[in-house]
Amino acid sequence: MAVHSHGAPDHGALAPGREHLSAVYDSVMPTFGHVVAVPRAVPELCSGRVLTMEKLEGPKLEEEAK
Repeated sequence: MAVHSHGAPDHGALAPGREHLSAVYDSVMPTFGHVVAVPRAVPELCSGRVLTMEKLEGPKLEEEAK
């Protein structure tokens, strides 16, 4: 995360998880999209401290794995 010179977080920077989420989506969905769903980030609602994702309907993966 970017930081201002006085040590405060730069809220204009993107949440680090957004890039990771996009990478997971791009690598998982083409192969496993028929079995699992990965939410997409909503860029206009993301900031340096907030990662906003689309809501997915259905059971959670950890519930189904039990």
